[in-house]
Amino acid sequence: MSDKKQSVIEFKAFIKRNPELISLVRQGNYTWQSLFEEWYLRGDNDELWKDIITADDKLIEQGKQAKRENVRKSTKTYKHSNQSSDKKEKLSMKKEKKEEESKSDLVASLFQVLKNMDMNQVQQHISSLNQALGAIQGVISQFQENNDDANKKAPERKENPFVIRKD
Repeated sequence: MSDKKQSVIEFKAFIKRNPELISLVRQGNYTWQSLFEEWYLRGDNDELWKDIITADDKLIEQGKQAKRENVRKSTKTYKHSNQSSDKKEKLSMKKEKKEEESKSDLVASLFQVLKNMDMNQVQQHISSLNQALGAIQGVISQFQENNDDANKKAPERKENPFVIRKD
């Protein structure tokens, strides 16, 4: 039997002796790969395993306490649901107003930026981008091999789609 198979069998036996590790993997706290690597490097009797298992026990106990508290809170909030729903409506209306204000502020700032732009510079940038795109199209068309007839013909220059004419 190979050394790898033997180590996998030993790891499975270790997991069977420590079933808490299975729940940790199922909860997404660890992966089987990470646990195997730690076990392979540290061995069965390392303090890390005791720490992980006790931390898992603490998390389980905290989860049970949180569930108990949620049940208590839910019974209290059920009694006061009418009052809290009014408050929630007011809060949601305030949030909507704030969102509308922020949208209008965004639009106003966008228009301010557009006013401050130099249109000549924008046009220069667009034309240089247009030239770069034309060069890229030329390179791509040279490497494309659609059929033998297309390879024999000289590549035709297409009309530029980004023509910007000055008034």
